[in-house]
Amino acid sequence: MPSPDTYKSIGMALPASDSSLPGLAENGTRVFGDGVCLMAEALGKQLDDVICVPSFALATRDVDCGWMQIPEGHVAGVEVAWRGMEGSRCVVQQVGRWVMDEPVEPAWEILHGWHCFVEGYPGIKTSVEVNPSSETARELGSMPGLVALAMSVTAMPVINAIPAVCAAAPGIRTYLDLPIITGRLD
Repeated sequence: MPSPDTYKSIGMALPASDSSLPGLAENGTRVFGDGVCLMAEALGKQLDDVICVPSFALATRDVDCGWMQIPEGHVAGVEVAWRGMEGSRCVVQQVGRWVMDEPVEPAWEILHGWHCFVEGYPGIKTSVEVNPSSETARELGSMPGLVALAMSVTAMPVINAIPAVCAAAPGIRTYLDLPIITGRLD
């Protein structure tokens, strides 16, 4: 997604030695901590703390995205793990990983889409990827088109939640308070 301000806000393109990197990554991804709290509430877990654990990967060569340049040896990958803690035990974790070019050092596995792993009985793994139909792919035909498709997928549940939010009692409402919200197109 050609949004240099978004990526710079989490530390992309900075030197590895920049002491502001952990704080930038935490501040730029704080919304994911909210998701950890919501999931813990849905699971009936009382969290003692929510912490951010960032990691950084470096460009192995100069990177030119056309809209942003990253010198070799500077941050070209950011991973942020938001962890909901019960004492010293992590009970809910949300990890985001963004890479501007491959390879980076360390070499990270890149999973596209959204992936949910539940450790327990039963263990569950589910993945959601945005895959345009062949007709849509021909229409989109480019990375900007695929980004637009991903933005639509992100917006659909929010748009479809409007009637339920308007019908709800005043105050802040979450997925736990509303009926099931889908991503359908009407």
